[in-house]
This record gives sequence, structure tokens and C-alpha cells, in this order.
Amino acid sequence: MFRLSAKQIKTLTTILLILSFQTLLASDWPVQTKIDLSSGFGDFRANRFHTGIDIRTGGRVGIKVVAPVSGHIHRIRTAYTGYGKGLYLKGDDGNIYVFGHLMDFEPRIDSLVKTAQRETRRYFLDTTLAKNKIKVKKGDLLGFSGQTGAGAPHLHFEKRTSNNLPLNPLTNGFTLDEKEKPIFTKIGFNMLDDYSLFDNGQRTLEFIPKFDSSTQNYYLDTLVYFNRPFGIFAGVFDQMKNNGMQQSVYKLTYNIDGKEFYQVIFEKLDFDNQRAVNFRYEYLKAVNKDKRVQRLYNAQGHDFDGSRSKNKSQGIINTKSMTYGHHKAEIIAEDSFGNKRKLLFDFIYGPEEELYKLDSHIVEKLTDHYFYFTPTIDLVPMQIDSIVPNLNRGKLWGKVKNSKVEKLENGQIRCQFISQKVSTTTIRLFLYSKKALIRDNIFTGVVKKGKLAVELNYEIMEDGILVNLNVRAKQSAEARIELYYKEKLIDVLYPQLFNMTNYACFIPPLKKYEHIDQIGFAMSKDTTYRLRYKDSLNIQLVGHKNNQKIEVENLIFTFEKDNFYKPRFIEIAKRFYLKDSGVRLVSEIVEIKPSAFLCKSNFKIQYTIRNTNPFYERTGFGWFNEEKKEWVWLENERDEYELTSESTGGGTFAVLYDLIAPTISKLNLIDQKTYYINRFKVTFKIEDDLSGIADDLSFNVKIDKEWLIPEYDPETNKFIATPAQPLSAGKHHFGLEVVDKVGNKTEQYLNFIVKENKRSTINTRRKRN
Repeated sequence: MFRLSAKQIKTLTTILLILSFQTLLASDWPVQTKIDLSSGFGDFRANRFHTGIDIRTGGRVGIKVVAPVSGHIHRIRTAYTGYGKGLYLKGDDGNIYVFGHLMDFEPRIDSLVKTAQRETRRYFLDTTLAKNKIKVKKGDLLGFSGQTGAGAPHLHFEKRTSNNLPLNPLTNGFTLDEKEKPIFTKIGFNMLDDYSLFDNGQRTLEFIPKFDSSTQNYYLDTLVYFNRPFGIFAGVFDQMKNNGMQQSVYKLTYNIDGKEFYQVIFEKLDFDNQRAVNFRYEYLKAVNKDKRVQRLYNAQGHDFDGSRSKNKSQGIINTKSMTYGHHKAEIIAEDSFGNKRKLLFDFIYGPEEELYKLDSHIVEKLTDHYFYFTPTIDLVPMQIDSIVPNLNRGKLWGKVKNSKVEKLENGQIRCQFISQKVSTTTIRLFLYSKKALIRDNIFTGVVKKGKLAVELNYEIMEDGILVNLNVRAKQSAEARIELYYKEKLIDVLYPQLFNMTNYACFIPPLKKYEHIDQIGFAMSKDTTYRLRYKDSLNIQLVGHKNNQKIEVENLIFTFEKDNFYKPRFIEIAKRFYLKDSGVRLVSEIVEIKPSAFLCKSNFKIQYTIRNTNPFYERTGFGWFNEEKKEWVWLENERDEYELTSESTGGGTFAVLYDLIAPTISKLNLIDQKTYYINRFKVTFKIEDDLSGIADDLSFNVKIDKEWLIPEYDPETNKFIATPAQPLSAGKHHFGLEVVDKVGNKTEQYLNFIVKENKRSTINTRRKRN
């Protein structure tokens, strides 16, 4: 007889208890399988939050979906996009439960849906049912998981309040025994005033944190110095299992010196405030597929209800919210099940002015130079350990030989140098405070005129224009930048020196910079010193006034104040070359830079087509997808020869011809062929080269004049239609019409024969006997 040891019995008991516990946890879930998520509540989507959770189904469709509570079917929707086949259950508890991307509904619901579709001759359906129409009990079958609407096979699941506010299911009744802690991938800092730059010449500073295996937390081993208003962002995500799919974390808490400074919680969402997702996450990172980076401060336009700051700082660190000196900070990431992980870092905050001001320069014996400095504030909180003069060589800074720094009794310091070239060498004070480096006063070596071996580059950013001067020189010099419009001087700016090869300045979106078509630059503040120019620019300030029309090559872009949360710069110009565009153009190609930017609402694009154009009804606006190297047809409206569309960002635009009809392939019916089945599905693929399929009215599929419900998946281009009743034996006629968005039509007609499968009938009779 086989016997288990005491140890084996104990192990088996533990396993059974765990399995039993997991079963209990999953008993109220809509699928009775192991719960694993591919997307979480509050995840980033284009201009909206993910308002539920996505439950993985192992790449399969057809998993049973059951009612997590008793109630009644409240609403049914069917569409080619969005939730696909979606079901809304109103529970007896008052909450609404949503199930998206279903493959099929259970028979009662499916019959009701198909009857409504045939009556309206529409696949699209959005119907609300009376309370007593279809009642369900907890555990009753609702349908089967699929992939209709969007994405790979999975079940989208939501829990909403009675007034339709999405709740986080994982903290509202649907829990799991999950132990994985959140993971940090990065930490960064954004400048938030109108002019300042970090020591790297950028508005952003970013680090990859290190992991401490002893504490299981992350930390930043760099002590950063700040003296301007800034905000923090963190790359962080949660997983259901090790190396599993990434989801947003439930809660982020940002503490400074042991006190809560800012917090964000994904507990509930509001459909009326979906665009707040663009402020909750770092928008430009998110649209470039880095969707796990969250801001820990409120930018202008941010109104997400789940974020808060206790001290009215809005999460922004400045002189109002922070004292000078060293500070300890931590970001605590917590998932829906209470698992936590910290990211620890220290920083120093100081005044906007330099910490040491140069008082005097004394030269003795031609080679002995003495520089005297006085502190601008009480430096005790700054904990300065040492002061080292550094000199600049190209891009690098290094210690000055034959130098000495002395602290004087009155708080002053004296820097002594023994060299004849001190006055022509760029030197600045490097202050060290523990691990932090504070680059302070540049006090010598910047000449009044430099060589004009300069290259100017600029980048239009979310909050302004970053201008860089790349200089080929052996000595640092003063520099200036001049902004022009129609040869009229708008402003003169003096860029910051980072090293003798790199100068930069930041231009905020102020009204005086409404239009810039030329940038002049020179290595001197002397206005008599000659300039070089970067011209033929078309940089415009938008979002500061209504009905602002910008016309380029007969394409008219109209911007309103309400299109943006605050004024911003864009650049619009004709694009002269576009490789392998693969389309016939009606207009010239026009590009708006940057390619992605944040809008509050869409702006308009217009183009007037010549009334002699015989194909004007086959035209429309297109946007060029740089990644896929293909044109994307935009939604167009036509008023006679006036074409109008909208956009929510930049990129490349043009008016295009679409003269090619959709193509039909892989049709499973052949003309004059005999089929020995009478219950079958019609399947084929539809592909369109440009404008695409508009909606369910684009299809007209019939067998013997009977309209078939058109089920279509835009992602795979697959089409399925099933006759309402089994086909009788005999000859049948099949007709198919497909129309794209501009009216190009494809038609296919054929005859086929259905015969009774006698062998199948005989086998059936034998089984009955």
C-alpha cells in the first residue's frame, strides 16, 4: 500500500489550502480561470484612461463569462471598434458590470441581438433593456470571451457605480492573493519655470534607479541640486506575476522629510474627465510607447480627481514649498493588494542666485591671481564640504592646477591661482555637498567676442523652444540670439554657457513671440558684431487667440484658444520630399512640428478643391504614419468643394485621391460549386488601400435576397456572416457589395448548390438505431 510521509501530507495539505483559497478568491470573477491581467485600471490610452481591467485568456477565445452578481442585463452594444460585442449587467447591489470584446452572447441574449440587427438591418446596436427583460443570477452564463473591437483575445471587465463612474475592480470586491511588488524603471525631473535649464542644457533630467536587494527598494545614488521650480516623474509599473504583463500601480505617494507631499490613487475615474490622462502620465513618453511614466505634480490643465497635495503645492517644488538645504524624499508605489516598494533619493534645494558672489580680483607679481567671494545666503543648511575651482576644455571641466581655496573668518573665500592665463581661461566654482555637485559662479575667461564657427539648432517642446549653439572654439565667449519676424527685431536673448562648445536658452510661449521667421546668432553681446541667421522659419504661437488661421500651400489650419490648455509653439511648412508615400496627391504636403503635442480639443484643417476636378468626391485628408510609412485616412466632411477635417496633433498632412475600390479575398464560396452542408458561415477578407471601411452600412451581403448580419474585424480584415436559417437543398444566389469611405465599390455575385449529405444522414440514423 502506498503511504505518504508526514512531510508529504503537510505539503499536500498546504497546496490544497492554497488552491482552495485561490478558488474562493476567483469565485466572484466573471471567468473561472486563473486571473492574470494584461492591462490595469487607469492605464494610459490615447486621450483617455483605461476604465477597467483586461483579463488574459491565454490567447484563446470562447472562455465562459459568467455573472459575478445577480441582476439583469441593462445594456447591449455591438460595434466593429471599441468594446466590440459588449454587455452591461446591472447588479442587485446597484453597481454596473461591463464585459467587452465578447465572441458571442449566451443564447437568450444572442437571439435578442440578432433579431434587433435584422429588424434594423444594422450590425451596430446600442440598446437598453427593461429591468425584467433578461434577469440573471450570480454564476449564470453571459457569453464567451473573444477579441471583437480591439486587441488580442482577452476579456475587458469593469465595475461602475449606479451613476456610471468606473471603479477599480481590484479594490472593490475582486481581490487576489498576489504578492508581486511594483517595479521602478526611472526617475526624472522637469523644469517648470519659463526660462531655466539643467546643467545638461535640457529642461529634463532623468536617471535609472538602482535596486537594493537587502531592503528590496530602489534608490538614486546621485544627489541632485535644484535652484528653480521643478516637478518629479517616475517610471513604475505593477505585475500579477514575475515577468508578467505590466499595469499601472494603484497608488503613488511622494514624501519629503517624512511628510506627504503629493499622492495619486486610481480608485475611480470619470468619463467626463478622460483627457486628464495626458497630465497624469508624461504625454510625450506615452505616445512614444513608454506608457508607465507618471507625473507627481499637477501641470496647468491637470484636473484628475485622484491626485492631491496636502500643502497646496500641487506637487511642485519651489521657494514657497521648500526650504534651502538637504532633503530626504521617497516615492512609495503600492498595488491594489497592498504590496509596496519604495524609491529613495536625496536632493538639495537652493536660491536662484549663485551661492558665492565675486567681490574682487587682485593680481600680484603678474602671475598670482586672488579672487574673493562672499556667500549670498546662510550656507550652513547647504552643508558645503569643499570648494574646487574647475577650468573648461572643450566639453569637459577639470580641476585647476596651482590653485588654492581658503575660507576667511568673515565667511568669504579666497581662490588663489598661479598662472598668466587665468584671465583667458574659463573657470567656475564647483561646490561639493556630500554626493552633490553644485556648479556655481563662472568668474573668468569669457571673452567679449568669439569666433563665428557656430551651428544653431532648435527644438519645439511642449512648453517652449529650446535653442542650442554648438560652437567650435578654444575659448568661451559671450553670445546672443535675436528673434525676427518680417525683418523686424522681436527680442534679444543671451544664452547660458554650459561649456565652450555648448550654449543654450529657452524661449517661453509669450505673446510677443507670436510669429518667428528668422533667428540670428552671434558670439558677442555687442550688437555691432555681425550675425548669422537661420531663416525661412514659420514658428507660430497658437492657443492664445480664437480663429487663428495659418495657411500653407492652400491648406488652412484653424486654431482656437480652447484647442489648447495653454499657448504653445508649432512650426508649419511645406514638406518637399516624402519617400515612398505611395498615393496620388491632390495638394502639396504640409508638415506641423512637433509631430506629437498635447491638445485639449481637435483643431480644424480645410482645403478647397477646384470645381473642375472630376474626382473631388474621392478626395480626403490623410496623415502620414512615419513609423509604418503609410498614409492614414482622416475623418472628412465635404460641403460642395470645401473639404474639412480635424487633428489632435502634428505630423504630415495632405489631401489625397482614393480611386481604388476595396479588394475581396479568401471567399469560402466558389461559383457553381456544390456544398454538402446546409448550415455554414460565409467568410472572406476585405482590404482597402486608403480610406477604409466606414461602418456596417459599407457592407451588403445577401443569400437569396436575405440580408446577412455583417460581422467584421478591422484589425484582421476578416468578415463572417451566417444565414438566419439552414439553407435548403438546391441552388442559391450569393451577392456581396462593399463600399469604402469615399464610395469606391466592389461587387461579387455567384451561384452555389446545396445538397443533402446522404452519408452523414445514414451515419446519423445508425447512431439512433
